[in-house]
Amino acid sequence: MSDATIVADALALEQVVIASYGVALRDGPLEPRLRRLLRRLRQQERDHAAVLASELDTLGGRAPAAPAGDAALGRARAALGLTHPLDEVVTRGDVARFAVELENAQMAGYLAAVRELSDPRLVTLATQIMAAEGQHATVLRGLLSEIPEVVVPSPFETGDAAIP
Repeated sequence: MSDATIVADALALEQVVIASYGVALRDGPLEPRLRRLLRRLRQQERDHAAVLASELDTLGGRAPAAPAGDAALGRARAALGLTHPLDEVVTRGDVARFAVELENAQMAGYLAAVRELSDPRLVTLATQIMAAEGQHATVLRGLLSEIPEVVVPSPFETGDAAIP
């Protein structure tokens, strides 16, 4: 697989995550502090997407189209194996589980990308983004429990951790 294809796949995943956070922000009756957190996470995903789009352009690739509308987003989420229903993001726990699922999918995607990328600069970028996704997941796990076993992730994050 070419570096351009790998970067395009990572960008497509970021687009799905951005849109998913958008639906949660649009539809969820969220407490103000949680709403601010989701907005901040979504902005960081937008920052990741912008850098990936720039890298993809440099590689001569074309950016994939972001999912347009809820039906397209649903199909894209299903294709990525994301199962948490967007219409069930109501409580703080729902939001945390929904968002941890997104962040886990991203960590798994970036881990796979690191294995396949040939350009060391892109490997560095992918690992930086993967680390940010891990930090996001840790913050979100903190919303679920004060129990350290839930909040503190595995010492070797793979992106497939069970969602508490």
